[in-house]
Amino acid sequence: MKDDYIREEITWDGITIEIGWSPEYFSIGNGKTMGHLEVRSIAPDREPLPMTETGYRSHWMTPEEMNEYGGPQNFVEAWIDHEAQTPAWMEAKTKRAQLELF
Repeated sequence: MKDDYIREEITWDGITIEIGWSPEYFSIGNGKTMGHLEVRSIAPDREPLPMTETGYRSHWMTPEEMNEYGGPQNFVEAWIDHEAQTPAWMEAKTKRAQLELF
């Protein structure tokens, strides 16, 4: 992550997640900026999350959009909770929980 990111850590379902948010990553004109959000699982490292099979996700949004959620932590928690309800995530979680014999 770049040095100018606001960084936070949360724990979700036993996974430690690092959130990085740079609200002014680049200018999009007229005094407006585009922000960059990075979400990565750090313990266990690269553990899949509901919105990423690799444990890393990059997302672009305006600071105004982020503010509607009350900040990066609230946004990521809402995103994870939403995606955790999908059939694809529930199936993947079940497969990871089962021991593979072959």
